[in-house]
Amino acid sequence: MRFAVAGNAKDPDGIGALFAEDADFVNVVGLWWRCRQHSWKAHAMGLQTFFRDSILTIEQTEVTYVTDAVATVHHDRRGWPRAGGRLHDLRRRVSSRRVSSQCP
Repeated sequence: MRFAVAGNAKDPDGIGALFAEDADFVNVVGLWWRCRQHSWKAHAMGLQTFFRDSILTIEQTEVTYVTDAVATVHHDRRGWPRAGGRLHDLRRRVSSRRVSSQCP
């Protein structure tokens, strides 16, 4: 999967290229980024910090098309998040670095 390839290469541009400009992204702790720029910014920060030493493996992907041009994608994954092995610490760290909810 291209998301895992880009993430494991620590390539936020590769992750950003997977999304439409107005794409929404909800992460593993429930934070919601409302456009490609915000998703890119959050992934760039995460790949440099708490995902720096992590390897992501996608175990299953489910795609549901809402229309011919709009889909939801859900992953079952292994390997992210990894912030000392504690999801609570990751939640606190991510929440303190929330990006603006206003898209350009």
